[in-house]
Amino acid sequence: MCRIFFKGLFITIISWLLLVNFAICQDNIIRVGSKKQLFIDDQLIDNAAGVKWQVHPPQKKEPVLLPVPEKEGPRVSPKSILQVGDEYWMYYTIHVPQEWLERDWEGEVPGYVRHMICLAKSRDGIHWKRVDANLFDIGRGKDNAIVMPSSHGTIFLDPNETRGSRFWFIGNITENPWWEESEGAVYKLTDSEGEKVGGAMYLDIPGMVFNGSV
Repeated sequence: MCRIFFKGLFITIISWLLLVNFAICQDNIIRVGSKKQLFIDDQLIDNAAGVKWQVHPPQKKEPVLLPVPEKEGPRVSPKSILQVGDEYWMYYTIHVPQEWLERDWEGEVPGYVRHMICLAKSRDGIHWKRVDANLFDIGRGKDNAIVMPSSHGTIFLDPNETRGSRFWFIGNITENPWWEESEGAVYKLTDSEGEKVGGAMYLDIPGMVFNGSV
């Protein structure tokens, strides 16, 4: 009888220890689901042998996007590259000469007004083609890739479509005579009580052309 009692007690203790150990392991599990992970440290690695971290230096190659001076001014500045379906979208900024805008702007043209966001697309991330946006005439006709005049910032994808928006923009939009929807553009970055906070986050602005229509 005593032997049976101790045997049952032993099994109970072992079972309890196994449950405790399982609970501890569960607490230590980092749940990543089906999301892609970038291994830059040991956070997601339990143990490893015979391997080491190695940073591969970048290799200098030829430029993939050069400015078109007669349409974009002297330089281009890539801001973000998004994977949209089976394409890559590059949003880049140009800084056009002041004299191009003087026809439609009263007085001296501020530097921030001269920033324009353009769009190019690629299938492989190496060969890029500017979109034929044909939306805005900033003094050189509409034959250009401008999708957001007088704007400076970054466009990014939200896979969770927060507030129903897949494409988001953070940066600055200046009211300008070329883009009707820029009039009264107000950022919508707010705190939990609905009060505006620092920074500028835009989404769902009527006429915003980075929502997949270009």
